Amino acid sequence: MPFAEVAVSAPVVARDTFTYGIPQAMDVAVGQAVWAPFGTRLLQGIVVGVSSTTDVSQTRDIAALVEPPLTLSPSQLGLALWLKRRYLCPYFEALRSFLPPGFERQPAEYLQAAASPDSAAPELQAALELLVRKKRWRLDAAQAALGGDKRLLEKLLKLGLVTRKTELGAVRVRPRTVTYFTLAVGPGDAEQAIESKASRSRHAAEVLRLFIDQQSPLSAAEIKRRCPSAASAVQSLEKLGLVSRLEMPQIRDPLAGRHYAPQPELALNAAQRAAVDSIAQALANLQRSPEDPGVFLLFGVTGSGKTEVYLQALARAIALGKRAIVLVPEISLTPQAVQRFAGRFPGRVAIIHSQLSLGEQYDEWQRIERGEFDVVIGSRSAVFAPQPALGLIVVDEEHEPSYKQEESSCCYHARDMAIKRAELEGAVVILGSATPDVGTFFMATQSSRPIAQGATKDENAGRHPEPVESRQVGTMHRDDASMPIYRDAASSGQGRYHMLSLPERVGASGRLPLAKVSLVDMRAELKAGNRSMFSRALSLSLSQTLSRGEQAILFLNRRGTHTFVQCRDCGFALRCRRCDAALTYHEAEGLLVCHHCNYQRRLPEVCPRCHSPRIKQLGLGTQGLESEVKRAFPGARVLRWDRDSVRGQKEHEAILNRFLAGEADILIGTQMIAKGLDMPGVTLAGVVMADMGLHLPDFRSAERTFQLISQVAGRAGRGVQEGQVIVQTYSPEHYAIAAAARQDYGEFYAQEIAYRRQYGNPPFSRLVKLLFSHTNAARCHQEAERLAASLLESKEARALGNVDLIGPTPAFIERLRGRYRWQLVLRGHEPARLLEGMMLPKGWGVEVDPVSLL
Repeated sequence: MPFAEVAVSAPVVARDTFTYGIPQAMDVAVGQAVWAPFGTRLLQGIVVGVSSTTDVSQTRDIAALVEPPLTLSPSQLGLALWLKRRYLCPYFEALRSFLPPGFERQPAEYLQAAASPDSAAPELQAALELLVRKKRWRLDAAQAALGGDKRLLEKLLKLGLVTRKTELGAVRVRPRTVTYFTLAVGPGDAEQAIESKASRSRHAAEVLRLFIDQQSPLSAAEIKRRCPSAASAVQSLEKLGLVSRLEMPQIRDPLAGRHYAPQPELALNAAQRAAVDSIAQALANLQRSPEDPGVFLLFGVTGSGKTEVYLQALARAIALGKRAIVLVPEISLTPQAVQRFAGRFPGRVAIIHSQLSLGEQYDEWQRIERGEFDVVIGSRSAVFAPQPALGLIVVDEEHEPSYKQEESSCCYHARDMAIKRAELEGAVVILGSATPDVGTFFMATQSSRPIAQGATKDENAGRHPEPVESRQVGTMHRDDASMPIYRDAASSGQGRYHMLSLPERVGASGRLPLAKVSLVDMRAELKAGNRSMFSRALSLSLSQTLSRGEQAILFLNRRGTHTFVQCRDCGFALRCRRCDAALTYHEAEGLLVCHHCNYQRRLPEVCPRCHSPRIKQLGLGTQGLESEVKRAFPGARVLRWDRDSVRGQKEHEAILNRFLAGEADILIGTQMIAKGLDMPGVTLAGVVMADMGLHLPDFRSAERTFQLISQVAGRAGRGVQEGQVIVQTYSPEHYAIAAAARQDYGEFYAQEIAYRRQYGNPPFSRLVKLLFSHTNAARCHQEAERLAASLLESKEARALGNVDLIGPTPAFIERLRGRYRWQLVLRGHEPARLLEGMMLPKGWGVEVDPVSLL
């Protein structure tokens, strides 16, 4: 008898797979989706192995194949296994990413009384009388009806007085069909019918005449629109055999009705041409050595034409019979990306992201799998799209932390997933950024000529460190021999990072200068008596920009009107009752809101602690900034773009289109306005509070600050007019802010990589974050201390001296959604080795290669 090893969709268990027998009449292949019995339930599973023998003494048989049939490819199975091992996640969680939208069905358990109450013992009669009132009960409803008494229910089941049955939940999504009607007879017969039987019904004659004139199938909706009173007549004609019904598939196309202007190829400058040629050469080489595809870091200043390089590289891939996936970090960027790609490749672009309806996601997935599109565009989950003949993966703004999945038990990074997928499927990867992740840049180049220190602003502005031809992943620069490189983004040792540099901005008229950046020391503003949120320089620049009829953006990475509310007498700050976080005041709604769990309450009139009426709203958010801008510049047309101002994909697009169309003078927003958007009308960019994330307890805080300031600065001056940037800060001397003001990645990188090397942080090590949560604070602390002691003991016993244990410490937000949180961080060459063979108790979460330690 053959046996199958199946990864099942079960809660966290000690094992990843279970052995099942394959019934004689069933043909099961590796990668196939099946229904597998698991205890009293029936669960979905994926077959990951088939063998003729097993060491398991007793097995159960696979119940059935999933219908319609679904089989994962060898490449998908290989990627899932890599995800499981790299990110220490359950096997089915890794496999889940490759399943089509709406695939999973949750089983439901039902109970039914199997005996009359009179046949039961007296103490069970009342419960049985309750259950016989309905033909069947859902298990959870029956348990609630019995007062939550699990033991009573178990006793009824054990005595056979109640039976339990598992049924599959409803299919979540199906192909959509639309009802059409067409003539079932020839036009002549239809004419005769009008003159004879059908003529007795004016509506029937009207419908027949419509079909004769149309000479093609008509939908039920179209018939109703054109003949409003003829719905019943269609049914009558169908019974008479004069018309027939057709169920025709209808694609739920998220781009339906959209028209994109053609986008002709643009002339390339020398650097762009060299980049496209290098990528094209790698694409051509795939025909000879697909096992070594190549990874390119396209390092270009903001506005340097990276998108045109993507487009022309894709054209080369298509010419070779290949297809592509393009990842963007935010859903808000998708419309602009789609516009550019759809204009170049009309009708051959698909989109995948979470804001689509389940039906749209399902149809796009099926069409992608059939090979109907040259390019798939989407956020991080699009990296799993079943794009056949994959030749190119683009990860735009590769430095963005949103590429890291942090909300599931499989915390993958889409960038690293793209590199591994390219390795397995023989594709080229382009990682594009003006401010690359420090680890990515380190992997891509180690210049033999040191980055200049102390250069003047003119010498350094927009300068890139010298590139080298290519660099093998995992090798070391001669100065780093004592500090190995551990990032290994490809996790294989085969992928190669090549540096492609675009050092100049480009525009319709040729080379464009970078925007001029000015730092404003807000400490000096306070000394001068200016307590406004606008420095004198920013206020003057805004006035001048508005008077010239140009546009400005203001960046503030905080939502709401005021970031906290405090009593001026006793100092009490209003906090969320479920989270260890201050409540943010939203003036428009008149509410205090927790931005972590969405707890809301009204602003109190007196302090809850001392009953003083001196309650003060302090701090600044985007809503407050919007109010201040309108107050200071009453004639300005202002738009705000943050999570509170949008409720879906269409609103993202609507705000951007309004601003691009010149319907607003000033755009205020959070991070989403800093991420790769092309807004040629913007000549002024203001960073209102540059220090906001600078001093957080995370080794990447300086990097994040540099990237955000640089990206905001990159939105200004991309059109005809020269750009200006005002950065307001209380830390103008900090290396990240000073380098961002000079738009000098090389200067920032030199300082940052020195700190990383000194403290042994990535890319000189890898990290694993362990987070425990519990409703009881003391229990949470005790469990964190217990695991820390256990890990230290294991480290000494296994002589893993190269693994550091940091913590345990409370998480940055110690209580979140009512649960206390403590964390441990493992740092070293292979920190996950310390967890091998260890079963973590319930409540622990594991994140490999976290992008944040907060």
